[in-house]
Amino acid sequence: MLRYSVAIRTLGLNPQMLRTELESIYRQTHLPDKVTVYIAEGYKVPDFRVGGEVYVTTKKGMMTQRALDYEDTDTPLILFMDDDVELAEHSAETLARAVEEEGYDCVAPDTFANHLMPAKAKAMAALTDLVFPSRDGDKAFEVKGNGSFSYIDAPEPKAYPSDTAGGPCSMWRKDAFLAIKAKDELWLESFGYPYREDQVTFCKLRANGGRLGVHFGAGVTHHDGRTSSDMYRRRKDAFVIRAKAMYTVWHRTIYGTRHGGRRAACAAAFWAKALWLIPVHCAAAVSYRRPGIVADYLRGVAEGIRYTHSAAYTGLPPYTSDSIREALARQRTDA
Repeated sequence: MLRYSVAIRTLGLNPQMLRTELESIYRQTHLPDKVTVYIAEGYKVPDFRVGGEVYVTTKKGMMTQRALDYEDTDTPLILFMDDDVELAEHSAETLARAVEEEGYDCVAPDTFANHLMPAKAKAMAALTDLVFPSRDGDKAFEVKGNGSFSYIDAPEPKAYPSDTAGGPCSMWRKDAFLAIKAKDELWLESFGYPYREDQVTFCKLRANGGRLGVHFGAGVTHHDGRTSSDMYRRRKDAFVIRAKAMYTVWHRTIYGTRHGGRRAACAAAFWAKALWLIPVHCAAAVSYRRPGIVADYLRGVAEGIRYTHSAAYTGLPPYTSDSIREALARQRTDA
């Protein structure tokens, strides 16, 4: 079976949760060669060691702490994890087998279990973000032209092809991760919080011809420590950031990768969704007793539009390119 290393990104603010995660890693039926914990500068390194994990200090940022060169990692696979994930004993083996035997470049466990949400929660997801269940069974998650997604509603405990995945845990071929040039997407950090950074990363793999899978039987639990996301939610401009990222991520990952009639259809779908979200934000303003939420949403969309016309954005390397496709094809042949 292919060897792997573990790369954990953390702020170290919940050491007990991190300890639980590390303990689960060292219980794996397929043990890693190496465990590296990438902790942000200025944050305290925990005073315990569970096994032979090594701490490396990096600049702060969810994408910044993930989009690294991994020159110190010589295994063909890397298991990326946030610091609030717990593995079943077979999790790493299950994910590694799916990559090796089914030809995926990356396999992520289903950590959010949309299909298990109560009916009320499913209705709320459909109403507030146009996220719907799908019964066709072909894909785990399908990204739509408006930027929302559908999710398989009755999956079997196996890996399914997917357009995107959840960010807390994923097993990548190292060369595939390096091939997609994740560092080119660090622009999202400039927003104050990299909202939808998982979509930017996983969709880039798919858009360039890579194979992404989501496994519904890997036994991975996401405890949702929310150390970074809670910092974002406490920001006064949280709804601005969210709307700005919603537009810009859609523009980068969907609109910018389509041409002709497909691009026009995606634009129509997005703006229909954007209009639908105005009354949704009106309802949120009433619920939170914050009348400024609607204005923040509109301001965020406007800032997103301005950003996509800025030199910082137009000067970005292309999201899809022949060089990325060729690098992905080459690493798959070498594997």
